[in-house]
Amino acid sequence: MKRIYWLTALLLLLAACAAGGNEPAVESETVENEVATAVPATSIPTTIPTNTATITRTAVTPSAAPSTEKPEPATKTETPTATAQTGAVMPVTVDLSQLTPVTAVATTPQVIPAPGLPNPLTALVNQVSQDLAQRLKIDVSEVILVEAFAVDWSDSSLGCPQPGMGYLTVITPGYQIRLATQGEVYTYHTDQGRYFVLCGEDGRPVP
Repeated sequence: MKRIYWLTALLLLLAACAAGGNEPAVESETVENEVATAVPATSIPTTIPTNTATITRTAVTPSAAPSTEKPEPATKTETPTATAQTGAVMPVTVDLSQLTPVTAVATTPQVIPAPGLPNPLTALVNQVSQDLAQRLKIDVSEVILVEAFAVDWSDSSLGCPQPGMGYLTVITPGYQIRLATQGEVYTYHTDQGRYFVLCGEDGRPVP
């Protein structure tokens, strides 16, 4: 305000000097010097903008203020085991009195032929059928299988010993095969391999 006041006074003084015109220039310079001297440079206050003076600092509260308390240790998370995922298997009580017993059935063990090989009994039936057809000079297609079953012979004679021959007295498993052709029935005794004999009605081998 003081600066404006002095500037106004200086302008009025200059206007008066211009109107008079007879006052020496020295006086004008003297007035200017006085004005300059009267207004020290250090006395000019710094003008603060109005909008800056009216700014009100508002304290901003942070959204998450740092806590001064000691953080609690992280809680250990237990990893679920396979039992927790699938569920515990509960024991089941079984009343054995309610179970129906299964009666064991005795069965005769069957020999399973190797792949690509015929059943031993089937092979023996074919062999004895060929033998009978050759004996009778007929076609093998005329020979009919009547029956065939397993037998445990008492010795190696297969139940049809040749008189005057010795045989091993060991149990020999085999088969008895009955064939029919031209109205007659023929009986063959065999082992489980390739040996067989045509046995007559008298229990002797047929030559």
